[in-house]
Amino acid sequence: MAKSDTSLESMEDARAAPKGSMDTSRTLSPSSVCATSVEDHNSNPFFVVDWFKHLRVSDKENSYKSPVKQSKDPSPSNASSTTQPVTPPVNSKLPVSSPFRKQSEAIGAGWNAKGLQKARKDDWEGALHCWERALSIRQQVLGDSHKDVSNTHNNLGIALGRLGREEEAMTHLQKALEIRTTLYGSQHQDVAATLHNVGNVRQQSGDYTGALESFEQAKSIQQGLLGDSSVHVARAWNAIGHLHFEAQQYVKARNAYNHALDTLGKAGRNEDDMEVQHTKLDIQEAEELLLPSC
Repeated sequence: MAKSDTSLESMEDARAAPKGSMDTSRTLSPSSVCATSVEDHNSNPFFVVDWFKHLRVSDKENSYKSPVKQSKDPSPSNASSTTQPVTPPVNSKLPVSSPFRKQSEAIGAGWNAKGLQKARKDDWEGALHCWERALSIRQQVLGDSHKDVSNTHNNLGIALGRLGREEEAMTHLQKALEIRTTLYGSQHQDVAATLHNVGNVRQQSGDYTGALESFEQAKSIQQGLLGDSSVHVARAWNAIGHLHFEAQQYVKARNAYNHALDTLGKAGRNEDDMEVQHTKLDIQEAEELLLPSC
């Protein structure tokens, strides 16, 4: 059963992934912010990745080519033609005036964007490799507490979660949560989004109590920021419903799905909306499992 997810930076159009135990012909419409997928019963949860909206055009262009161009001729005479910048000391924050900073920031953004491309193709090993490089560069250029560093920690947590490496995923997501809470305070959408992804990893590892706590925290923040008529609140309710469903707590699952459906209606979603249809099917499935067996 897939868990619903939330966008971690832009937040505009994240979709809750349907439960994997349901008909896989039900797909979600693509979003300009994130990719969505329908997953089978044994697959890992779908995580939504940030940065799609906020990349500069030049960084997007960089993501289509190798961030470091090497000379075609490997001979010593051409060694100076390599465009790779000099690497500053590890964990040092480069001053704004540094000649390395602008080029290094662009290369870090290029690796990050390249990782996003691979993630959208479900190449999570490739995405992980790119984001590891992006993190190394960004920590050197920006220091350990910059928002871009938190975004990359977040992306690494997503990739590691998808690869079933939950302990490592939690390390990066907790670091992203720590930086974002310090930068923005506890009542911020990025904090809520990170908590949501922490819930996904906890659910995947079988920690249902911890997952429920994380989802509830994320929902509470979203309700405080956006009110009870936001699709993000509805998606949090759906995540809670999926968690209860996986724990075979079908009454609680149905109640959460009903809250999600009610919230989607308040948000202006009509009967033809895919999330409304998915939620109705979730309610139906929970109710069928509550019927006495013949």
